[in-house]
Amino acid sequence: MRAPILALLFTASPLLADTDYPGAPASVTAAYIEADGAGLALDGETAPKLLSFTTWDDAPGWDSFVVIKSYDIASAGWENDKQHPKNGDKADVEIVYHVLGSMNGLVFVPKPADETVTFDLVRKKGRWKIVKPQIPPHLFLPDAIRALETIGAKDDADGKASLRKLRALE
Repeated sequence: MRAPILALLFTASPLLADTDYPGAPASVTAAYIEADGAGLALDGETAPKLLSFTTWDDAPGWDSFVVIKSYDIASAGWENDKQHPKNGDKADVEIVYHVLGSMNGLVFVPKPADETVTFDLVRKKGRWKIVKPQIPPHLFLPDAIRALETIGAKDDADGKASLRKLRALE
């Protein structure tokens, strides 16, 4: 469902220049999830792009992450004020992550489940920004494999086992 949602929500990649910042709360949330899913939270050089969709100045250094197959936008809405019914400054977007498991260090723990997260957003300087929750990274399966390969998982017994398990899920 990942590609159809992206086509419907925005035409520019969230990894493009700041001028392509998405407009609607659901689009901002999708851009954040795509950036997070690509592993941007795991690298200090790429984390600022991910943080551009949030009100957070910084993010914790993560040594674990969730591996996801895909996600769906379950609902999106914003609070309206009576004078400007379409110009509310608070929104929420409910996401259903289709989780495959989690990485703890170099150990993959399979635990398929759906995880529902409601992101709260506010409009700041004309742009929607995620306020909360600040959750651990949720990487798409190919990006999780790439992240493990990058840190040398193939040179570690636990890492090799995790890579085998993840590749079997592709």
